Amino acid sequence: MIKKKQKKNFKKRVNVKASKKKLVSMRKKVKTKGAKLKKGIVSKKTLIPTGKYLYCIIKEKAKKIFGGIKGMDGGKVYTVSYNNLSAVVSDSEIKEYLLTKDNLMTHQKTIEEVMKNYTVLPVAFGTIAEDRAAIKKKILKPKYTELLVNISSLDNKVVVGLKGLWLDMAKIFQELADENSEIKKFKEQNGNTILGRDQAIEIGKLVGESLTLKREGEKEQILKTFKEIADDFKDNKIFGDQMIFNAAFLVSKRKAKLFDQKARNLDEKYNGRIHFKYVGPIPPFDFVKIPVKLS
Repeated sequence: MIKKKQKKNFKKRVNVKASKKKLVSMRKKVKTKGAKLKKGIVSKKTLIPTGKYLYCIIKEKAKKIFGGIKGMDGGKVYTVSYNNLSAVVSDSEIKEYLLTKDNLMTHQKTIEEVMKNYTVLPVAFGTIAEDRAAIKKKILKPKYTELLVNISSLDNKVVVGLKGLWLDMAKIFQELADENSEIKKFKEQNGNTILGRDQAIEIGKLVGESLTLKREGEKEQILKTFKEIADDFKDNKIFGDQMIFNAAFLVSKRKAKLFDQKARNLDEKYNGRIHFKYVGPIPPFDFVKIPVKLS
């Protein structure tokens, strides 16, 4: 009996010692995490390293909080300043953000909200700095003059986007056959017969070249007036056979109303043949001459 009691008492003492050690270890961990939280090294919820997600650069020397805007992951949007320049940021986990529709929309909408009161120099999606010091050291300070000049070049101007798409591709391909003697001859000779591999490649190349020439001709005809009004123009990549052009224009605010009227008259002029998508003002990504990078 005495031996059993001794064993029990020994086990209790061992368990108490173990519990004390565990408690001390946990306290150390809590203190370490608490210190990191105070320093902003880790986020309170997940203890994942946090940084500063960048949206755009503006001319602003005062510290500012954009109260009505929610950034990535619902973060508060505010400025990190150096002299007369500020980076618009929000606190963010240091991670690679996926190119989802929601993420892209949050990035663009945040910039568009800031645009209501400032000329902005947009920053590419997914750009994250380690902290405030990194933003000043790697972006605002070394490129200070260049960034100011680039922002000033966009003052009192708006950027608008204009796309044109053929509505009836069957009709367009018929026009190609009627206009191009080689396609017309090929069609007459082969009719509805099944083409061999070489013939299919030959006619495909011929139609592709003709479609490109037709696209370029109609694009120039439509955009000529807008190029004359705009201060600058960017011809962006098109997608698929249906798209004729995908353009961005930098327009002085003095001429914005005239540009708008011309754009809205296009549907009536090309009714039933071309569909136009006109958007703006949009962030001036196409006219950033100084890419904002952290490397």
